[in-house]
Amino acid sequence: MHFDFNVDDFDKAIAQMKQMADQNVVDGAVLAGLREGGRMVQEAAKNLCPVNEGQLYNSIMPKDIPDQVGVDIGTAEQGIYVEYGTGPLGDPAVNHTSKDKWFAPSVEVDPDNGIDKRTADTYHFVPVNTKGGLYYIVHPQAPQPFLYPALEANKENIANEVKKAVGRVMK
Repeated sequence: MHFDFNVDDFDKAIAQMKQMADQNVVDGAVLAGLREGGRMVQEAAKNLCPVNEGQLYNSIMPKDIPDQVGVDIGTAEQGIYVEYGTGPLGDPAVNHTSKDKWFAPSVEVDPDNGIDKRTADTYHFVPVNTKGGLYYIVHPQAPQPFLYPALEANKENIANEVKKAVGRVMK
């Protein structure tokens, strides 16, 4: 998932600082501030994310974006489905299937990506035996936003962390 945000006059202030100092020094300071802001978003997102076995929770991790001055908060593959929901119950701002159910393979059919019995029981997936093996009927889920609200709640904190980091190198 990728979210952009803008803080009034923030980009303008960074551009002015880059004119006054070495580009690499300022970029390094901006990145340091973004890393600290990323940790704040990580903490907030973990507090908001639903937890079953902890895979999504443990996957919420800030990391540098290669060849850019930026930080990305990564999540497990299912993060987008939890954040935005699925099917007709999903967030209408995001493209979803219009199906009201679909079939997902069990671990017997797809050992790497299939659904195990415990998960199927937890979410009340209906088992269906087919010629190809055991599948589960999966129904849409409503959004359970955790990452975007964490970012929104920390916009000002992120900007302050970047300002502090840049301020330290501009002295």
